[in-house]
Amino acid sequence: MKRKILALGAAIGILMGSGAHAQLVKSTIVSSNGVTVTKYSDDFARSYEYSTPRVRTVSAKGAIVSAGVAKIWGGDEIGPTNVRGFLIYRGDWRHFDRAVFRGGGAVNFTNTDKDVGSCRGGCLLNESFTISLSPAEIAAHAEDGKLPIQISSQSGDTALLEILVADFEAINEIAK
Repeated sequence: MKRKILALGAAIGILMGSGAHAQLVKSTIVSSNGVTVTKYSDDFARSYEYSTPRVRTVSAKGAIVSAGVAKIWGGDEIGPTNVRGFLIYRGDWRHFDRAVFRGGGAVNFTNTDKDVGSCRGGCLLNESFTISLSPAEIAAHAEDGKLPIQISSQSGDTALLEILVADFEAINEIAK
């Protein structure tokens, strides 16, 4: 019995020390237009995530907004290029649920997650989102190298994001 336990322990030790586990690796790549793209690779799962530096702004009612261009490649499928971000604020839920281009054209906006953080001095709330855009929408609504998008909530809060068109170009160049 003691030999079996020792043999099992040795086998586990060999497996743990063999490097047979998957690992997420972070690297950076500079695109031809100078934008630095971060790549997270999991070669075991054949999963890759590419993202640009995040744009940060503040909403009309003080929510901190952070967003960047991203693309995920899993297995043999390359996902669409989109904008992924989050809003952080204190107080009551604002329920960010829509976005528009300048002039009012609807944007494909999805609120992907809501989370409550610390509740000292009022709860810290987080809403995550994804904005899906086609290359034609980017081209049609870009202004001076930026894509302005206004995000709005049910409570009347708004935030203006200005994503660089160069970020979309960099992601599409690197994540092929």
